[in-house]
Amino acid sequence: MPEILAIQMAALLLALLSIGAADFVHHGGRISQAFHSLWVSSSIVAMCLPILVWLAGIFVGQGAIAWGVVGVLEAALFLGLYRNLNNLPAGRKLGHGLPPPAEQPQPPRAG
Repeated sequence: MPEILAIQMAALLLALLSIGAADFVHHGGRISQAFHSLWVSSSIVAMCLPILVWLAGIFVGQGAIAWGVVGVLEAALFLGLYRNLNNLPAGRKLGHGLPPPAEQPQPPRAG
């Protein structure tokens, strides 16, 4: 039991770093929305894999049936995430969102 928790925490940390990197490069304009959706969906699915394998081993037993159950659940999770992330509107650039300041009229010069 304790080893699955350590594995799950490592998977969570790696997935969070990966999702953060995906958001960073997406908001920087280096990757498209579709690739960002693929990257984030894959990271979330990888994050869930250790606990799903452990739960399938407990409730279904070890073997091909457990791997089949895990595969179906992971595929459903990936497809749902990818579809929903791809349908999100493109996010606006980070920042305060205020319009640029207008030109200030200059006082007449004495002279």
